[in-house]
Formats: sequence, structure tokens, C-alpha cells
Amino acid sequence: MAPLTILHLCSLTRWNGTVHLAAALARGQAAAGHRVIVGARAGAALAARLAGTSVERAEGLLLRHGLFPAAFAHDVWRIRRCLREERVDVVHAWQSAETWVAAAALPGSGAALFRTRSIVKSVRDHGPRRLLDRLPGGTFATCSRIEGILRDASRPGARIFPLREGVDLARFHPARRAAARAELENELGLAPGAIVVLNVGRLEPVKGQALLLRALALLPANVVGVIAGEGSEREALATLAGALGLAGRVHLLGRREDVSGILAAADVYVLASTGSEGSSRATLEAMAAGVATIAADVGMLPDLVEHDRTGLLFPAGDEAALAARLGELVRDPGRRAALGAAARAHVEAERSEAAMLADVERAYLPEVRRARSRARRPLDPRLDWDESTRFLECDARTNDLARWLAGAGCSCYLGLADPERLPALRTAAGSGAALHAWHGDEQARKNNAQVLVLAGDSGRALRRARSFGGVEQILVPAAGRPRAAIARRRLAGLLSARGTIDVPRPPRARPPPPPPPPPRGGPSASGSTSPAAGAPSRGRGSTSPRRSAWRDSSPG
Repeated sequence: MAPLTILHLCSLTRWNGTVHLAAALARGQAAAGHRVIVGARAGAALAARLAGTSVERAEGLLLRHGLFPAAFAHDVWRIRRCLREERVDVVHAWQSAETWVAAAALPGSGAALFRTRSIVKSVRDHGPRRLLDRLPGGTFATCSRIEGILRDASRPGARIFPLREGVDLARFHPARRAAARAELENELGLAPGAIVVLNVGRLEPVKGQALLLRALALLPANVVGVIAGEGSEREALATLAGALGLAGRVHLLGRREDVSGILAAADVYVLASTGSEGSSRATLEAMAAGVATIAADVGMLPDLVEHDRTGLLFPAGDEAALAARLGELVRDPGRRAALGAAARAHVEAERSEAAMLADVERAYLPEVRRARSRARRPLDPRLDWDESTRFLECDARTNDLARWLAGAGCSCYLGLADPERLPALRTAAGSGAALHAWHGDEQARKNNAQVLVLAGDSGRALRRARSFGGVEQILVPAAGRPRAAIARRRLAGLLSARGTIDVPRPPRARPPPPPPPPPRGGPSASGSTSPAAGAPSRGRGSTSPRRSAWRDSSPG
């Protein structure tokens, strides 16, 4: 696939799961060879985290939440200018505010608009949202529950794609366990044989750390709780631990940068969240580290943790159920190891960063093609088609199209040529050319091609045929064909969203002009000589090749 220019827009300022996902995707896309630009508010955590990478920054955006007409107009102008000047292919919006700004800036730009939804809550079905669904692009859902909510609120055929968050498999790895466990035991003074139950996340009521402490109070004294993170609940959790008699068994580590080491040192990871959990980076990282995981049955957690195979689930808010699940793993080291190994295998198979990037690219490409077609951008075979696209050229006069497609990796080409021209074309194209005889318009109407090229006199089929089978695009060589414009306008109404595409032939190289004759009188008085043979001419006889491009003039 050809490199894309991708603009990520994120109005969030503080660091959370959504911002982490946006940063990971932007870094991965840049590493894969795409040009990535990030638009964020001043001082946003996303921009700070991507500093020093190859990701570029779109400056001057406000991206304010709420009704601020002046800020909205300012952002629309700046984004539209960026789309035009940077030739952006994809705009990826991460919150509602930037989605509406991007939608207002999008028309005519040739870019596809994608947005990500990571909140498990109802979606309103209203007119403006239905207009969004008609734009080239789609919506990424970070879990199956969100995908179901979106489909229930969307028209049939809405473009909704799963976004499976990926994890760095090298950074989070079970091989680090021995060294990491020794460091944690030395730091916290843990007794030999202690069972470490870990939680990583913001210390907020929705994350359920208080529920975890109450469950720990029901377990034996060798079970130790370790909580890494900062938040408004830190003092309340310390007070609760003292009231439950857990003061020596619970360690509040605060914010840590060595999360990969702490995860590798744990025996069990617990996420007792009661909120939406549209994404859960820490749970994914714990599974990648090979740690047995217990999670509440909320949000996207069931997508990660398959009960009794890659981890254990419990009903959200159920203290007794969480204590029971912890008790099962505390008493059975073999089961802890088996669940941890299964979790690692699951992440390697389905949740790597490479798999996430591949999923996103597969969703991008069809919509990029649709956006390019609507905006009449120059054709690029690597973006507009793929190696399996079937081409049929009717009444072919040259091998130009076949050579162009072959050079771009599009090998499913069949050319139909007049029987008198066929031997010469086969000789020029070589023995492997797929060329057959052209017998008339019936071949244009009855075929299984996806892209139909009406070259030579075969363009007459446009005036008589109202159906071209499963054809998705019709290419008409525009150069030297004044009737093509009329035919395209007629066909645009017949084929609705399929439309037509102009394909000018590549210019042929002209032979250099003959050298000018030597002056009769020899060298001039000033000592100058005649121009050397083959020197380029700058007058009306200039031999510079005329400009030509493959242009997409599809009406949609």
C-alpha cells in the first residue's frame, strides 16, 4: 500500500486510555512509513508524548468542547488549510468535538473521516449524525459492546470497524519475571512466598480499588495488595486499608514509570472497575506479561478476558465474587501459571501492535479510495486498487495501460484488441500478455471485471448500455476524445455512485530534434560558436514532454 498522509485530531489534554491508544497508533503508523500529523490543544499530553518522534504537529488548533462558534470557525479554517496544503488522505478524530470540526472542513478535500468511540453509553440517532455516516470514512469501536450500540443506532450498512488495541510484546514479556520479582521484594520488603495482587490505574471511585481492598481483607495474610497510580482517592484508600487491618499488606506506590517491571513481578492482576472501560491498556499489558488476570464484566474487558481460559471474570461491584476468584488463584499456583500462559498466547495472536495497525489500514483503504474518487484526485494504483482488482480494456490500441498497471503490481489485466492489431500488440507486450480479440460491445456489457476501460471505439457502448454487470469503475481515455465528457455526464446518472474516470494515456517520448546546421560564415566575430548538437531548444520547437496525469473525475 502506498504511504498515506494521516491527520489525528485529539481534544483531550490529560493522559488516559484514549490518548494512549491515539499515541500508540500514531507512532506505529509513522514507523510503518505513513506521514502522520497530530492536531491537539496547547499543552496536551498527546503532543508531549509524541515529541521527538517523526510525527508532525499541526499548530494553532483550539478544539474546544461545547458551543464556541468563533473557536469552531477558527479550527475549521485551519484544518481545511492543512487538508489542502498537506494533501491529507485520512482524518482520524478521537472525540466528538474534533469530529464535527473535521466534518465541516472535509467537503472537497479528498480525505476520509474516521472517528473512534471508546465510551460504553447510548448513541443518539439524529440528522447530523446520519450526515456523518454518508461521508467517506467510518467509526472505530474499541469493543464489541460499543460496536453493538453503534449498529443499533446506525442505518443498515453503516461502516463500523473494530479497533483492537495492541501492546508492545517485547516490552511486556514473561521473561522479565524473575528479575522484576526480586526488585519488588527488595523494594517493599515482601516475605518469601507472598502472593502479589496488583492493580494499575487512576485512583478514582470508578476504578474499584476500594472493592479490591475489601476483597483482600477476606483472604489469607500472605496475600499482598500493590496499587500503582495517582488520583483523588489516594487518602481514602489509605484510610480504608487501615480500617480493614490491611496497613501492612497494602502498598500504594503512586505514579510509576516502570509499569512493565511491576506487572512482571505480580502473581495476579485485578481490575475491579465499575465504569464503562471502553479500553483497558493496563489489563492488556498484564496479560502480555503472562500474569493471571481477574477483571470485572464491564465494557471491553470480556473482549480481552475469556472466562476460565485467558483469565477470570466476576460481576462488577460484587465483593464476595471477587474474593472467591482471588481465593481460587491463591490456592492453585498451577492454574495461575496456566491462565497467564494462555493470556500471553492470546495477546500474541490477536493483540499485537502489528495486528492493530493492519486492522486500521484495512479499514482505511476502501474509504480512502471512495474519498479520492469523489474529490477527483489523481489515480494511484496502490491506493485506488489492489493486486486482485480485475481490469478489462476494450479495443486496446497500445500497451500503455497494461505496463502501468503491471508496474504498480496490478496483474489481473485482460486486453481486447482488434484482430488486425492483436499480433503487433502481443509481440510488443511479450508472450505473457493477456490479450484476446475484440469482437464488439457485447464483451463490454458481459464480463466480470471490476474496472472497465473503454478505449478506442468501444466508448460507444456508453450510449447504448444501461448495465455493465458488476463493474465498479469505468475508465475512458480522455486525451483526444471530445465526446467523452458528454458520455460521462450521461453515465453518471445511469451508474449512480460508480461514475466514470478519465485516464489520459502517458505521453510518449519524442525523438530529439536534429542538430541545427552549422553557420555558413563560421565562428562569429565575437568568437562564439553555434550551439552543440543536441542542445535543448527553448523556443517554440521545445521538446520537453507535455504534462499528463492519471486523473480521477468520478462524481462519487
